[in-house]
Amino acid sequence: MHRIDTSTAQKDKFGSGKNGFTGGNPQTGELPTALDADFFDSVQEEIAAVIEAAGITLAKANNAQLLTAMKALVGPGRLLNIQSFPITGNYIPVAGAKKVRVRAWGAGGSGAGTATSGVGAIGGAGGAYVEVTIDLVGLSLIPITVGKGGTAVPANSAAAGVAGGDTLIPLLGITARGGGGGGSGTAIGGSPTSSKSTASLLVKGQDGQGSAIASIGVQGGAAFASFAGVARTGSNGDNGGYPGGASAGSSYPSGGTPRGSGSGADGLVIIEEYA
Repeated sequence: MHRIDTSTAQKDKFGSGKNGFTGGNPQTGELPTALDADFFDSVQEEIAAVIEAAGITLAKANNAQLLTAMKALVGPGRLLNIQSFPITGNYIPVAGAKKVRVRAWGAGGSGAGTATSGVGAIGGAGGAYVEVTIDLVGLSLIPITVGKGGTAVPANSAAAGVAGGDTLIPLLGITARGGGGGGSGTAIGGSPTSSKSTASLLVKGQDGQGSAIASIGVQGGAAFASFAGVARTGSNGDNGGYPGGASAGSSYPSGGTPRGSGSGADGLVIIEEYA
C-alpha cells in the first residue's frame, strides 16, 4: 500500500510525508489530484489480499467480501465478554457469542461445632470444580443455580457442619456439588460432573481435615483455585476462601470456652464468551 504520490497530490495533507487528495480550485488554477495505475493497483491488491487470505474467491457482483473475510480471519475465537455469577441467576449470552468457557464451583461446607472439652472438630469440605467449553447452539437464556456455603455452627453446639450447596447449570450439563459439612470422620469434598462439553476439567473438592486434638480447630478442605479455612486455636473457626473453599472446624482449647465453626464460602460461576 502507498499514499498517492502523483505530481498533483496534496503534499503533507495528513502530516509530514502523508499526502492526500484535493478536488482542485479553478479560481486559483490548482489542479485536482491525478490518479495513476500504481495507486489503484495498490488499493486493489491490499483489499484482494485480505479476501483471498480468508479462502474466498473474488466475485465481481459481491460487495461484502471484505467484511466477510474480516469476520472469518479475526471473528471466531476472540473473547467478547466475561460474565460472573456469585449468586443464582440467568445467563443471557452477549450478541455474537457462539462458544463459552464455563467455570463453576460448588459451595464449601461449614466445620462442626464443639461443646465438650477434649473433643476435636472436623473441618468442612471444599466444593467441586467444573470447567467446560460448550457451543451455544440454540441457547438464549440459561438458568444458573449457585450453591450457598454451609452456615456456621455456633459455639456450645456439638452439631455437625452444614454441607455446601450444589452449583447447577442443567442446560449445559454442569453439576459442581458442594462440599460436605464437618461431622464424624472426615467431611467429603464435592464431586463434579459434566456433559455436552468439547473439553472439560473436573476437580473434586478437598476433604475436610479430621482427627484433630481438642485444642485446635482443624482445617477445612479447599476447592480448586481457592483456599480452605485455616485451623484455629482459641477462637472460632475460619471461613472458607472464596470461591467455594470450605470452612475450618471450630476450635476448643482444653478447659476453655467452646468455639463455633467458620462458614463455607458460596459457589461461583464465571463464563467467558467467544465469537
